[in-house]
Amino acid sequence: MKLNFKLKKLEIIIIGYLLFLLLTILSQNKFLVILSLMVFDKVLLSQLRVQGYFGIELLSVPIILIAVTQGPLVAFLFGTFGIPLLDVLRWILAPPIHPTSPPFIPSISSLLYGSMGALAAFMHPSFDLIAIVLTTSILGDALHGIGMLFMGQPPNPVSYVINIVQNYFIMNLFIAIGFVKFLGIV
Repeated sequence: MKLNFKLKKLEIIIIGYLLFLLLTILSQNKFLVILSLMVFDKVLLSQLRVQGYFGIELLSVPIILIAVTQGPLVAFLFGTFGIPLLDVLRWILAPPIHPTSPPFIPSISSLLYGSMGALAAFMHPSFDLIAIVLTTSILGDALHGIGMLFMGQPPNPVSYVINIVQNYFIMNLFIAIGFVKFLGIV
């Protein structure tokens, strides 16, 4: 019985997300299109519950895209305060097994995303998107690892490598399929 409920809930989430994605693409609002990628990470990908173990996350590239299209202040504020708001949506639809921080409160990770976004915005005029992704991913993962050590937890270097490689391939994919061009980024 519980399995059927879980499948129905997941189906409803997927259908809702696809409708949200369709509306954002039709509106051609750059920020909403990028936000839909973040909703995908926080709502749909979180249902798989593999993000923390394997370094799989889809927030870094959208934060960089927000930084390049909206500027450093928007990227910093959205990374620091917007991601915790998306966490609330995730908590409502898929409560975490082991919550790491309360909803609505920015965490070290969200502060790192905000800082990474601001750095990406400042790098954009001088560097291409691939260099920005690699630089911010390496720096963000290094800072996350240092933060884990300060909290008395061992960092997971394998997940950091997976995350850096994944961000590299996602940005290359977005460039290849024209998504970056759709957003007006050259």
